[in-house]
Amino acid sequence: MRFNSWLLALGFGAAFVGGCFNDPGGVQCVEGALGCECFANATCNDGLICSAGICEGEVAGETTVGDGDGDGDGDGDGNGDGDGDTGDGDGDETGDGDGDGDTGDGDTGDGDGDGESELFPVPPNADYFEWQSRQVRYRDEQGVACEGHVTMGISDQVFCYVGSDNDMRCAGRLYETVYGTNFQATSLPGVEQILLRPTFNQPDGNGGCILRNSRMYCMGANNNSGQYGVGGTFNVANWSQWGNLSNLVAIATGTGDSFCALRNDGSVYCSGSGYGSSPILVESNVTRFYINTFGQVVSDDTDVWRVSPVRATCRLQASGLVCGGQSYGPPGDIVQGGNVGDAVCWLTKAKRVSCSGNNKNDYFEDGRVIALATGSVYSNSMCAAYDDGSVWCIGDNDQGKFGTGNNLPLNVETQVAGPGSVRIDCQ
Repeated sequence: MRFNSWLLALGFGAAFVGGCFNDPGGVQCVEGALGCECFANATCNDGLICSAGICEGEVAGETTVGDGDGDGDGDGDGNGDGDGDTGDGDGDETGDGDGDGDTGDGDTGDGDGDGESELFPVPPNADYFEWQSRQVRYRDEQGVACEGHVTMGISDQVFCYVGSDNDMRCAGRLYETVYGTNFQATSLPGVEQILLRPTFNQPDGNGGCILRNSRMYCMGANNNSGQYGVGGTFNVANWSQWGNLSNLVAIATGTGDSFCALRNDGSVYCSGSGYGSSPILVESNVTRFYINTFGQVVSDDTDVWRVSPVRATCRLQASGLVCGGQSYGPPGDIVQGGNVGDAVCWLTKAKRVSCSGNNKNDYFEDGRVIALATGSVYSNSMCAAYDDGSVWCIGDNDQGKFGTGNNLPLNVETQVAGPGSVRIDCQ
């Protein structure tokens, strides 16, 4: 939860600003009143803005625009309610820094200082299925829908996200590729999904598949079932195309032993356990599907709205997030979630992350998270994308996967990538 010290002061009665007067008669100012001193818009009363250190606006019928301070780049400071100004100057009535009545060119603030309209993730439902490791549907504070592209994937030794430059960035280790303890650009633009398998049998025994430019690419060890779709069961050292299929709209796995993809014509292809080492057609005329923990394709099931990444131990349904036969979280409000070690964690449409089965219930800053990356029962780590495009993580930091420059665990939620790092691109 976020608190402002000045709000706490107001909660215990009126706070007075010594030496501040708002009329010639010398009446002492109440903090936030018209004509009184201020240090930010949030310290002024509703309808007023902080201009040149004085609360101004909404006098003689004037109307202010927003309540965030504009800076030279049009970035609104915003307050906790997500209201920012539209200015590109110093936050005057019209936001252009000159007070000449011209509207500034900045974006609406979101209360976090990034100058963009605040976004809220929209939960999937019976009519709309969300795929693993990405969040597409959002709305702004006016309820206007937009389509975003927030993509993250996490496993026990590696964490990847798609950056604001559209390139996938990774830290840690994925099979023989050692990204190291700082995030590295992969020169793989256009990634839409990242499905990363946990490590088995050997120190570098992990792997995964990505959806990129309507094709699937896979890399890693333990390709025993041929799930990487390269025509054999050998380990795959570099990102290699899964079969020769294009026009893919989504990919999925339920165990990591098989991978499947949906094409834009409604056909589903799979490789791996029960299918072989090259993708084969398994179903047609499908609009949505998931793979359960038995490796079976379940198509067009409107009772399941989303499944947890890589190992589908959790299913999002009308009753909530169902894991191991138990329902978690508020029904209808959950956006995504899954196992994090022994715990179950989920993100709600209120941008709040909660967990059950752990000694702490709420994680990350309340009202800030727009996407959540959970691993599996094999890893107690998770990462969150905030509404300002920053990335925050907590848990084991094996192989330095959090990009912190070391492999020390993060015992509290810690920013690992700054504001503007994650691709949001909501249109």
